[in-house]
Amino acid sequence: MPSLPAYPPLTSTAEPTYPPGLFYSGGGLSCAALTPTSKNQFPELDLIAELLADKRSLATRRAYAASLSVFFGATSPEAIDSAQVGTFLASDQATIAIRLHQWKRDMIAAGLAEATINLRLSAVRSLLKLAHRFGHSTTDGTNVVDGEQVISYRDTRGYDLKTIRRLLALPGTDTLRGLRDTAMLWLLFTNGLRRSELCTLTFGDYEPDQGRILIKGKGRGTQREPLDLCQEAQTALNDYLVAAGHTSPTELLLRSFQHQRLAEPAGLTDNGLWKVCVAYGNMIGIHLNPHKIRHSAITLILDATNGNLREAQEFARHADPRTTMRYDDNRRGNQGKLSRVLGGLVG
Repeated sequence: MPSLPAYPPLTSTAEPTYPPGLFYSGGGLSCAALTPTSKNQFPELDLIAELLADKRSLATRRAYAASLSVFFGATSPEAIDSAQVGTFLASDQATIAIRLHQWKRDMIAAGLAEATINLRLSAVRSLLKLAHRFGHSTTDGTNVVDGEQVISYRDTRGYDLKTIRRLLALPGTDTLRGLRDTAMLWLLFTNGLRRSELCTLTFGDYEPDQGRILIKGKGRGTQREPLDLCQEAQTALNDYLVAAGHTSPTELLLRSFQHQRLAEPAGLTDNGLWKVCVAYGNMIGIHLNPHKIRHSAITLILDATNGNLREAQEFARHADPRTTMRYDDNRRGNQGKLSRVLGGLVG
């Protein structure tokens, strides 16, 4: 992507002028094409590339790249017009607020989910924050647009032990794929792993002598956190690794079977893991994904410990204990119980 073109520096007394209809074309989900009118120079800097490079999470980089591409009406971050970016960032706070308000309005009209709208707005606000820090914007994105209210963890109950036992037995151990998927499901369930935590595991992150794995926990960057494995999960993982023949400590622990012709084995991606879980769920008639397995594990831990929130929070690696409390509330089903009480009173 080209570097930022000429725009008036923030210390300049000259005010840029903008043609009518500059800030929003209407009827779409991307901002209108912008044309700079000043010849003063900003330092050369690709702010979008800098923003994406600042995100450790691959999923966050992909989501922000897609969101910014939509906002600036491009097919990819590389195709974004740097003149358009520069003019947007050089706008005053009120103008930026209007732009984002109109974009949000059209996303709502298009029926996008609240979480999707918030993600896209967050990407643009992060760009504004970085640009403001570098002296390329008059606003850091604070209070320019409100996000949508989202209720997190609406249904966290997952599935019961009988269903989980059926799930763990599905892959079998007669094929390499079956061995991989058996290890994958045991790791997901008995450690309550998130998708990214499992898919970023390398062969070197497994310490068989210690009976543990080293995961990159949510929000911890490159710092690894040790998790002890139960005997069943370790046996399943050992059986898979012996059959797979891993040698390099940097190789991803779970291999993909979609790219077997590559010279170097490819690892199972987040999306690949999602599809595998969905397929096994379809086999037994349930809606399954990796996080549903995590939900099941945390809920069953709460059942087994008689609602011990501290132990469940430690197992789930929740930063906020209120998140674990939401799991416990959903497990108890108090709303349904109280609703039936009221029904009985008037029935």
